[in-house]
Amino acid sequence: MRTGQIVHVQRLRDQVYNLIREELRSGTLGPGQRLVEVTLAERLGVSRTPVREALFQLARDGLLVESDRGYMLPHQTPEAIRERLEVRLLLEPAVARRACKEATREQIENLKRATEHQRRQVKATNHLKFVEANVRFRDVLLSMCRNSLLQKTARLYDDWFRWYQIVAFRKLENRQKVAAFHKSVCDAIAGDRPAMAEKAMREDLELALAELATLPNSGVERPRRRA
Repeated sequence: MRTGQIVHVQRLRDQVYNLIREELRSGTLGPGQRLVEVTLAERLGVSRTPVREALFQLARDGLLVESDRGYMLPHQTPEAIRERLEVRLLLEPAVARRACKEATREQIENLKRATEHQRRQVKATNHLKFVEANVRFRDVLLSMCRNSLLQKTARLYDDWFRWYQIVAFRKLENRQKVAAFHKSVCDAIAGDRPAMAEKAMREDLELALAELATLPNSGVERPRRRA
């Protein structure tokens, strides 16, 4: 996946933060992979200070944890994933409902295009193509919510959940179901049916909760039983 380029303008720290966060969201960086300050600074062509500040903020946001030689994307237990999904169940149906009331016509058209693009990527040979399309869909959907705090919180929990989603999307069945739910959300928003949009978003997240029962081990730690 192509890495973004740094543009030397004000708030360089924020640019580094956004680039690293995008790599976390896309699956370029996986659980256990270390992010070393000096290595990142060299790769991005910046000094170590904005990299240090960006990594610190990502850790404060819960997206990274400190390791021996820097930071890394944490391994997640099924219990931690479940807790975050339960929070998303509280947030995202409300986002979908608000989108029906607050979205502009342009945003709705953008959502339709993102929905169709995601549908076309369901059977892509590389499942990360679907992941990219899913990120695009969710970015458009969340941007429709005018409650900035609700939008920001929903985005953060979405990013916390992203690696599990990347693993789950390896299964064609999951990609098909998610694409169908998101088509329902899009149709409901376009038709100004807030209750239907809320219901479809809730069912999408309930599917993710059910999928935890078949969770693969990649990037996930199951708690050890005590002797």
